[in-house]
Amino acid sequence: MTQTLDYTLSLGDGQTGLSLKAQIVSSTGANVGAEITTGFTELGGGDYLAHITTIPDGHRGAILFRLNDGTHLMSASINPQDLESGSGGSSISVDDILGHTTAGYPSGSVGNALNRIGTVSITVVSPVSEGGRVVTLIRGNSYKAEDGCALVFTITSESALPNLTGAVPHFRAGSLDKAGTLTPIDATSCRVSFDLTGAETQGLNRNTYTYSVDIVQPDQDDFTLLSAMLRVRNAHT
Repeated sequence: MTQTLDYTLSLGDGQTGLSLKAQIVSSTGANVGAEITTGFTELGGGDYLAHITTIPDGHRGAILFRLNDGTHLMSASINPQDLESGSGGSSISVDDILGHTTAGYPSGSVGNALNRIGTVSITVVSPVSEGGRVVTLIRGNSYKAEDGCALVFTITSESALPNLTGAVPHFRAGSLDKAGTLTPIDATSCRVSFDLTGAETQGLNRNTYTYSVDIVQPDQDDFTLLSAMLRVRNAHT
């Protein structure tokens, strides 16, 4: 027998009129069944509903969503408890998927390859996704350490970091350039934190940006610790 789950795919503004397909895979990444090319409904605003009716009973693994040309968009886990709960579905978005940890994927898998990209590892707390690949902000909201909502990044390098004495970290995205605090941990790692006010986040348009965490040294030389995606959303009313 098979089970049915619905997924909402939030691909972002402008991602309209797309032809989608999906593939169910096992916990080792092997394809399970044929590609799924039906059951996709465009909801508007870059959102799509995927009505998947061919998930095997008790399946554990994932479902991969792609464009018809094979371009990978995102993936979602499938666990037996999802099928047994009767909840009827799951909701995923780009920032959810990019926030998934890549640890534990088998050798040769895409997840294992992603886990080896770059020379630094990043440990972060909300509103920064796990893995540091996406920061999601709500326009008009403040993000402060006193509320447990500051943007915090722990950077670990494979080699010694430059001398950070007197250095100031900056969070930069669009028109926003916010100085923060830097706390060295040891020779190869440090923690940087940024408080954002409601006025500062309100000044960002609803959009997807590339953000960077840059270090400004006393001699005014800059270097970038990391760069990834920032999604700015309007507050729900």
